[in-house]
Amino acid sequence: MERLFVTAAFTFLASHAFAGEFSAADIAPLPQDHCAQKWDSNFVMREFCEDNRYEALGKLIARGSIRID
Repeated sequence: MERLFVTAAFTFLASHAFAGEFSAADIAPLPQDHCAQKWDSNFVMREFCEDNRYEALGKLIARGSIRID
């Protein structure tokens, strides 16, 4: 499941020419969109999914895999 999110994130990020173009507004909706599509109206699972995705995204940012301006 996390692999799908990371793949979606990198697919989105690859569409930008330079890492400096990323803003928090570009990246923030990725977990929400993924989890809403996957869990639709199951809001307990959507919350769980988003928490996990934001944690993974935070780790990618912390280790420098994603740079945000």
